[in-house]
Amino acid sequence: MVYGAGLEVFTALDLVAQAATDKLVPERTKYFQRVLGKRGEGDLQSVAVVMKPQTGNVVALWGGEQSTHTDFNRATQAKRQSGSSFKPLVYALGVQLPGVTAATTVSNAPHKFEHAPTWTPRNVGGEYSPSVCLAYGLSWSQNIATASLLDMAGGPEPLIQLATRLGFDTSAFPKEMGLALGQAEVTPLEMGKAISAIVNGGFAVVGSPILVAIDASGATRLDDRAPLERVFTEDVAAVTRDLMRLVIEFGTGGASRGTGGIAGYAGPAVGKTGTTDDEKDLWFVGGTPDYVGVVWLGYDTPVRIGASASDLASPLWGWWMNAATKGLPQREFEGTPLDRRWICTQTGLLSNGTCRGISAPFLPGTAPKGGCPHQHPPPPPEVECPEGEVCEGDQPHKRESLWKRMAREKAEAEAAALGLPPDGQAPPPAPPLAPAPPAP
Repeated sequence: MVYGAGLEVFTALDLVAQAATDKLVPERTKYFQRVLGKRGEGDLQSVAVVMKPQTGNVVALWGGEQSTHTDFNRATQAKRQSGSSFKPLVYALGVQLPGVTAATTVSNAPHKFEHAPTWTPRNVGGEYSPSVCLAYGLSWSQNIATASLLDMAGGPEPLIQLATRLGFDTSAFPKEMGLALGQAEVTPLEMGKAISAIVNGGFAVVGSPILVAIDASGATRLDDRAPLERVFTEDVAAVTRDLMRLVIEFGTGGASRGTGGIAGYAGPAVGKTGTTDDEKDLWFVGGTPDYVGVVWLGYDTPVRIGASASDLASPLWGWWMNAATKGLPQREFEGTPLDRRWICTQTGLLSNGTCRGISAPFLPGTAPKGGCPHQHPPPPPEVECPEGEVCEGDQPHKRESLWKRMAREKAEAEAAALGLPPDGQAPPPAPPLAPAPPAP
């Protein structure tokens, strides 16, 4: 029909967002490759998908550099493991359970999950505790806490059912607990559809760039403006959305606000980082009241990139969203109003001042009433975890970010050029000269 009588096709393309995507995403990806060095066959690739969460229409898209003349588009066709960027679905599933709130605690200590096959996950960075609240579990991407929540919700089967309703092709999803940590392969477009449902109040979306197609007689041949199906309630969407907000405010997605001396997105936003095993796939999925954006970085033939999603995908999302929304008025997310309470991350009770706390969201009337009864000792100082290692032990570990390492190496080089020690401090004064011997 297109080559015969013809069609009038109306799309949702946003020229400003598409222009910003075409310019910024490939530029920054090439910059990342220069910083990290080329790691595999071909070049480091990136994908960016922008959607209107209220309709699910794709308004801008970047499918990566094309090295061959094919129609393959990484944004809509490339299937890669999503890592921790898939975790918001586990939390959306969990908060649907009766009585479950952001203060609900789950196990965060190493143990075996008995769903076949048996599985004993670890937390990246080696931080463990007998329990953590859900608000902390998602914001700091705790693997064991997330798996414990999926176990509470009934295991992988309910999660697969939810993913199917959100628009994922789940035919090859493994029916294993590792699904909680993003073991399944998904497309960036599918991730955008899932986050759109969380942002828009619980409605599944199609994820199409097409609004309507009309033939020469005026008849409508395609219309993607059909009513949306509700997948979860507005309350569930609101709580899940605000849990994802904590990822940016307190957790692993902070670099979306800007890093490397470049401003990121400063308005109301939600997000989630995702780094797969051996850093072969880096994700950031997130949204604003106006846009949902998904970023993926990796090589076509998977290879270790040498950085985490917090290092690359999170700032790339922030830089890109800042450019794509330039000039738009900032507004708050719509939906059920929530209360915030400062709670203990381990007990989920109101913080008593000695707790390691977090500002958690609650539906009206569901916040914890009592205070934490424990007098927590001051936390031990964090220890740097060498790049590429999973550190364990009694002390909490932190991974030195790419940007912090670059700043440190620059400072050390400048200090060396001035003859200063590595910490930039002035060298100690030279010892005084010995007195001259008396004249003969």
